[in-house]
Amino acid sequence: MTNPRIYFENNVVNGITLLNVMLEHNCSRFIFSSTAATFGEPRYTPIDEKHPQEPINAYGESKLMFEHILDWYHRAYGIKFRGWNNII
Repeated sequence: MTNPRIYFENNVVNGITLLNVMLEHNCSRFIFSSTAATFGEPRYTPIDEKHPQEPINAYGESKLMFEHILDWYHRAYGIKFRGWNNII
């Protein structure tokens, strides 16, 4: 991970931009393709929804950040989303 900026720009900054455009156009459903990279080193296998999310690289961290952002946009603006461990 020599250039983490790429992942934060793509997954966080561009993700927020997309969510804001969705709000402007009254689009309220989002399907998110997350990654097992949010879990980091497996504590057990198979990994399930209860596994701790402890990313070990910028890519996994950026995807986890966006999962948290999606949750806040759901709470604040009603955007429903579907992802690896959350179906709203």
